Amino acid sequence: MHPISAKEIRDHHNADLVIAPLIAAGLSFAGSLIAPLLGFFALFLAPLVGMAVVEVCRRVTNKRRSVRLTQLVSGAALVGSLPYLALTLLSFFRLHSGLSVVGLLPLVWQAAYTFLVTSSVYYRLSGIRIG
Repeated sequence: MHPISAKEIRDHHNADLVIAPLIAAGLSFAGSLIAPLLGFFALFLAPLVGMAVVEVCRRVTNKRRSVRLTQLVSGAALVGSLPYLALTLLSFFRLHSGLSVVGLLPLVWQAAYTFLVTSSVYYRLSGIRIG
């Protein structure tokens, strides 16, 4: 994958800026519902969900690329994973008056899922630039 060139900075349609983020949020949300069932293995699920988000969005947008589209899709992946993270955080505080490792682990896995899915979407869409 190559970094976005100057020509590709605005290579998107306005519909892409709506449809692709909606898809990204939906897929990220669906993955966030599965992540708590997997526990530690959610660390492996998140990059796979990120790859699925990117591939579906690329197909829907006909592989058009732009900086704005990358930002919107990455942000939508983040927003899609936040509702279940918020519910996990609320249940942690409601159920646990003190800190316990067992009670903290679901929150850790959900937060890790959110971070990993968002970062994998961003880096797959923007391309990695070294140097």
